[in-house]
Amino acid sequence: MSNLALADRYIGFDEFMAGEEDPFTELYDGEEWRMAPPSDRHQKISMMLSIEIGLFLKGKPEQVRSAPYGVQLFPDEDTVVLPDLVVIKDPGKIDRHGCTGAPDLVVEILSPSNASHDSIEKYALYERAGVPEYWIVDPDQEIVYVALLQGERYEVTKYKDGADVPVAVVPGLVIHSAELWK
Repeated sequence: MSNLALADRYIGFDEFMAGEEDPFTELYDGEEWRMAPPSDRHQKISMMLSIEIGLFLKGKPEQVRSAPYGVQLFPDEDTVVLPDLVVIKDPGKIDRHGCTGAPDLVVEILSPSNASHDSIEKYALYERAGVPEYWIVDPDQEIVYVALLQGERYEVTKYKDGADVPVAVVPGLVIHSAELWK
């Protein structure tokens, strides 16, 4: 990981959630990791996606949340990630800490400091957790990679050149990626 480890001791989920951690801190197997704050372009893309998805889901049971929002993928592991955006179809997964269990959609927007982490480590983590749909949004290349869980493995489709990107877990929702790059 290219991010900075904050402590050299094991930290459990309860201690992490009770602490005064920085909003850009994730927990991996009991180890806190600091992430760099997002760039303005990153935030613009995140807001556009949040608004578009949020408006589509208005009045529906599905919920959208944006970073910093804690997701504990495995209730028995001391790992908490902060995806840029999640869609949760089961409101029973939402508690005062965030989401417990796999969200239905996870979106990560790449930044120079996190590109490898989001594309490799988090990809494997989300796949292992059974997240049905994982998006990697690459602002520099203007590409949206959509990984859909097929059995226990992701199959990835690349959307470029301003293509419309369907959200598989929310039928009828299509994101016009050209709008993200403006």
